[in-house]
Amino acid sequence: MMQKTPLAFQGPGDELGRFFSETTLYKACQLIIADKLQDWQKPANTGISRAEVDGHRVKLLWPLPKKVDKTVGQCDCAVAQVCVHKAALALINRSRLNRIQPFTHQIKALQNINQTFMVWMQKQQHDPFPAMARHRVVYLLDEHSDGASFVVTIHKAYLSQDDRYSIKEAIDNSLLWVKNRPKFVSLADQKVFYLMHEQGLTQSHSIQLKADRDDELIKAIVETGRCFWRASYRNPIQLQSHPEASHHPARRLTAGYDFVLAENAITRHQPKTVKAIKLPPALTIKPRIRIHSEHIQFPWPPQTLYQFDWAKIEFYVGDDDFSFSLSDVRRGRVSIDGEQLAVIAGFCYLLDKFDSVHAHFEAPISHDYEINDRFIPADIVRLCTYLVALYDLDWDVRFDDSFRLNRQSADDWYVKVDKKSTGLGGPQTYGLELGVEVDGQQVNIMPYLVKAIKTGQFEQIQKELVLQLESGQMIGLDAAKVKQIIATMGELYSEQPLDKQQQIQLPEQQLMQVARLQQQWHDSGETNQLHSGAGGHRLRWIGDDAVKNKVQQLQKIKELPIIKPPSRLQAKLRDYQIKGFSWLCFLQQHQLHGLLADDMGLGKTIQTLALLLHQKQHNIAQSPSLLVAPTSLLGNWHAEAARFTPDLKVLILTGDNRESLYQSWPNYDLVVTSYGIMNRDMAILIKQSVHYLILDEAQAIKNRKTQTAQAAKAIPSQHRLCLTGTPVENHLGELWSMFDFLMPGFLGSEKLFQQVYQFPIEKDQNQERLQELQQRMAPFILRRTKSQVAKELPDKNEIVKMIDLDERQAHVYESIRLTMVDEIKQAFKDHQGNQILIGNALLRLRQVCCHPSLVKLASVDKSAPSAKLDWLMTAIPNLVEEGRRILVFSSFTGMLALIEKGLKELDIPYLSLTGKTPAKRRTQDINRFQNEEVPVYLISLKAGGAGINLTAADTVIHFDPWWNPAAEQQASDRAHRIGQDKQVFVYKLISRGTVEEKIYNMQQQKSELASALLATDNSGLKLSEHQWQDLLKPIST
Repeated sequence: MMQKTPLAFQGPGDELGRFFSETTLYKACQLIIADKLQDWQKPANTGISRAEVDGHRVKLLWPLPKKVDKTVGQCDCAVAQVCVHKAALALINRSRLNRIQPFTHQIKALQNINQTFMVWMQKQQHDPFPAMARHRVVYLLDEHSDGASFVVTIHKAYLSQDDRYSIKEAIDNSLLWVKNRPKFVSLADQKVFYLMHEQGLTQSHSIQLKADRDDELIKAIVETGRCFWRASYRNPIQLQSHPEASHHPARRLTAGYDFVLAENAITRHQPKTVKAIKLPPALTIKPRIRIHSEHIQFPWPPQTLYQFDWAKIEFYVGDDDFSFSLSDVRRGRVSIDGEQLAVIAGFCYLLDKFDSVHAHFEAPISHDYEINDRFIPADIVRLCTYLVALYDLDWDVRFDDSFRLNRQSADDWYVKVDKKSTGLGGPQTYGLELGVEVDGQQVNIMPYLVKAIKTGQFEQIQKELVLQLESGQMIGLDAAKVKQIIATMGELYSEQPLDKQQQIQLPEQQLMQVARLQQQWHDSGETNQLHSGAGGHRLRWIGDDAVKNKVQQLQKIKELPIIKPPSRLQAKLRDYQIKGFSWLCFLQQHQLHGLLADDMGLGKTIQTLALLLHQKQHNIAQSPSLLVAPTSLLGNWHAEAARFTPDLKVLILTGDNRESLYQSWPNYDLVVTSYGIMNRDMAILIKQSVHYLILDEAQAIKNRKTQTAQAAKAIPSQHRLCLTGTPVENHLGELWSMFDFLMPGFLGSEKLFQQVYQFPIEKDQNQERLQELQQRMAPFILRRTKSQVAKELPDKNEIVKMIDLDERQAHVYESIRLTMVDEIKQAFKDHQGNQILIGNALLRLRQVCCHPSLVKLASVDKSAPSAKLDWLMTAIPNLVEEGRRILVFSSFTGMLALIEKGLKELDIPYLSLTGKTPAKRRTQDINRFQNEEVPVYLISLKAGGAGINLTAADTVIHFDPWWNPAAEQQASDRAHRIGQDKQVFVYKLISRGTVEEKIYNMQQQKSELASALLATDNSGLKLSEHQWQDLLKPIST
């Protein structure tokens, strides 16, 4: 059965695709070409075709019904509607019954089949440029000034409508690396520019050809089709591929190529003489077609992956005793007569509808293919129909191992974790390998996943990722599983993610990633444990059992075991705080480190202290823990520890004479110091033995380049913990810096983190990457907002913040205190009005605690900072970001003015209410605050202590103490009153060790004295000598 005209078929090409999947049609085609279909009967009047396919009797409606849900036929196999046997019968029907008879001009073309095929070949050229684009890169070859070598220059040219080039400007190969590469730089040009770059030629407009270097480069330049001798109006220089030596004079270009000016061509230098094989006329030539799939990528950006199917057409004689291609004939390796050539051309003409690979790609791809290698569109129905027709025409039809559908699915997945040997005292690391089992063989897929990421193939997969192994075998991986792996193992995005064993190296902390991957496998319903046996679609464990057990333990973080708080803790933890404490204990137990990011006011301090007390009671801590906090919070930590965990021996590491304190370091459970001291004493601190290194207000290390961040990361410790209510203030890089302190390498290098997470999330709003990052960090960040734990909180939460004075502020305080003490002592001796002096002294000291500039004395350093103001300017932005509505009360209008100035610098909207605020504006401002138009309201004691309703507020800050408890309660009740539907948090800022703390303690003891201390006229203020001396003692630590 011989047909020589082009094959063509009527009807829509996707008709079969509506009923049968791509894989089913492929398998059906394999059955047909393996002679598994017999006894075919075309449909008669009943419209039913019949055949026996691989031993099964099949009936099929033909033509197929228009509705997919309608029954198409019957088969005695166990498969329901769309079995492979019905697909095979459908393919044979379409191939035989829908074939179009040749047209007259096609039959005439057979009369000169050789000429017909030559015309087809001349059309097989690819134009990579858009229709209206007229600019091109051109290359001019000329003699070098030394007369002995040649030079190539690169230009931008304009191509006219009559296909003539005119040079516009000189360009260089740096265009390869620009972000928005010009469209006139084609793939062929990119290869030229890259080869130049590889030879060390960067930003080069001209290339002096070197004999020992530039064989590949000159070949690539000529293959662009835009290389000219001296001027672009000439015909482009050709690359002659025939083996015969030229009869014209030749000039040496490179070691492998000569330039023949008379032929305007470059030729191989000293081409090999090929002895042609003469094919006897009596031999019958038979055709063969073999279907391949190709994956090609290039090393320059963006490393695009080119994937396509193609067909290799060959010819053979006898029982495949000898085979050859059309290129063998064209290049003289095989000699045939005219009749044999016509036979070959006829075979090729059958596939006239399939273009050459050369028609679809430029030289960097096409030069590896022969002109008769055919590009196959991604249409399995069309391909299989043609292949079945060719098989009917006695073609040898084959699928190569590389064909994309000739793949095997993974039977099982496995995870392998090996302990890596470490240097003396070095941290333990592990090698992670993920793979699949195919036909009983383990295949490490890590290198293939890295390639899929770098080529962009991963971003394009839909249902399945097809990988071509080094053996040429194709395997298909479920896209969901691949995405799950890559999302979990962000290390795969690194520049060099794999070691020599093709494994990812993980520090011990990142075994959590393995646990997370296993948990996700479980959650997707595939398995619920790490298996050791065989089975289908499981994640099988291979490797060290001790590591396996550790990974299984880490999985428990999702069902966190609750740990009983320490018996000696002087407080009852709320449920969410017990969970937080248990989470901290879990991290410590498994050598992991975390970030406690609860909202301000939810008890990060007490949860941390409970952890440290737990460590002490269970003899876990063999050395002191070091806690670093802003200077203003040292007093608060000291006070909270004394209140809740008195069993902890606490050292406040501050002051000028710290040498003796370091000597007693081992005697304490907790050492608390400031970031400033940490920076100054880093050389000493890195030599200390530290159990837990804890950073309070850890946003202090958000910038990795600062001395503070570098010092914190340099101090060795067994465990690390960050405390902050705002892990991200400006950008995700701040979060990376904190994790670089907690677990270096956990989020990769800064550059990798930016590439994989930060830029896609912040610039492109990539939600998938955001979710990946959230899942990756989830085990190590614990954050609860006030709204999330609202049911566990009382209606009003009072929080006392003990804040240490700034060093210069403390100096002002001491100066005023000493002066006033001397005056009061003299007044007592003279029996004068000492109560007024004491009142003035207390007023000035309270002003210093707020801000030294409030004191109206010329001798005071008014530029000294305020620790409380610094705390407030840090806290308010965080609270505003949480959506809080804030009232700030102060008895000093001058202090409110300083707060206003700070809020303006932070660009935070605010309202202010003092005695000078007009009544009309006061009413308007209250309405604005109640309507939640403005987040902050600054209120003075006299103006707003009573008579107004501000239930929109959920946060009250008393900047300076109100010694009358009833008056303070009345102010707080501006927010906490009928109509309030949220919990109210009341912060009291107390300067530690000062007169503020002493009177606060009196207030707690319900002393009547406390109520009189702030009377505006100091009436009723009666202090004994002992009492005022106690109040005016030096700052206590």
